[in-house]
Amino acid sequence: MKPLFLIPLSFLLFSFVGNKHKNDLELKNLKGKVKTTIELWYPVNTKTGKMDTIPEKTIENYDSEGNMLSSNSYQQNGKILFSSTYQFNKPKRLIINKILNEKSRQLNIIQFDTNLNWISIYGFDEYNSLTDIMTFKYDSNGNNLGHYIYNPTLVSYSIDASGTRKDRFPLNKDSVIDIREIDGTWQVSKFIYKYDSMGNQIEEETYLNDTNKLSSRSVFKYDNKDDKIEVSRYDEANGKLYIRYNCKYLNYDKQGNWTKQIRLHNNVVEGITKRTIEYYP
Repeated sequence: MKPLFLIPLSFLLFSFVGNKHKNDLELKNLKGKVKTTIELWYPVNTKTGKMDTIPEKTIENYDSEGNMLSSNSYQQNGKILFSSTYQFNKPKRLIINKILNEKSRQLNIIQFDTNLNWISIYGFDEYNSLTDIMTFKYDSNGNNLGHYIYNPTLVSYSIDASGTRKDRFPLNKDSVIDIREIDGTWQVSKFIYKYDSMGNQIEEETYLNDTNKLSSRSVFKYDNKDDKIEVSRYDEANGKLYIRYNCKYLNYDKQGNWTKQIRLHNNVVEGITKRTIEYYP
């Protein structure tokens, strides 16, 4: 399986968590009017250097305004690994994100503030039970300074569109969800971010459980095309480097998007990605 590029669990549950003043193409540093991307990941045996001939595949589709419509990843045997679809309302605000894999399904309902920033996400499992609550903070430039994950039991009640009090959040996307009495002591984890002058995320601090104790710190580096070239994660228990990934980009298309990437783990090649991109006219 293609290893995750040090993405926290919350990213897998809730998809893109970043500066939402950027569209999804900008968040992924894709240039031009991208319609579809197809990435083929070929794992490499780190001991023998032999590359697999059958890749894993990821297909992502975007609308003409740069918003992601769907993302589907497939294992080498062709089975679905991860599938995510996105639903927008009329002002093009993402309101529902559905995620599924072989073992589970997740539905996320998203709320916005007046600046179109995500302010909260509510995650439900396949049994329509609320499983996660995530809230966000932003700086004056709209950069996401951090997101916070809470245990659903901290929410005392909700109010639907008719004003009726409910003990469980309504799953109807047209209902008004009103969080009441969030108790910060029930925080499960939080992620704090820092950015460079170009708006690239350069650091992430992870705090787990309710102890507010720093668990790990990740540092990100970019090339002059704003493509990510290095991720280093440090163990805050001793401050030592825990793991490091590097990416090298070999080929680019006419729009300036990379079409071949080599990924290294501790300076050893562990996989090659070949990407094809379709553009809107």
